[in-house]
Amino acid sequence: MSEWREASRTVILVGNFLACLALSISGLWFFVFIPSAVLALALRSRWINLVEFGVTGALGALVSLLVIQPGYRLATASLVASIIGLPGGFLVPLALTLLIIFLISGLGAMIGSSVLGKTSESRKNA
Repeated sequence: MSEWREASRTVILVGNFLACLALSISGLWFFVFIPSAVLALALRSRWINLVEFGVTGALGALVSLLVIQPGYRLATASLVASIIGLPGGFLVPLALTLLIIFLISGLGAMIGSSVLGKTSESRKNA
């Protein structure tokens, strides 16, 4: 086996956090499934924890929201919530965004780990 597949779970999760942070800062938060799927391939086990990848992806997006112009972003989210009639100001759009990123990142990791499982099973059968 190659050495890049033997990375520890902590290193992979920190890498997922940093990749999701970079994508969120650049405005491409909806592509967080790509680094999650690639990093899930780096794990040796077929089964991964959806929650670990989802939480690191959502934390990366949350940090990017709170670091770069947080007042403007939260005011805009509050304005959107008041226009569409949601109570709670910026909390509902923020929670929905974090939920979507959690699901996208976690499901991307699940897809990546299932591809790894299929390829390792086909190697065993060959």
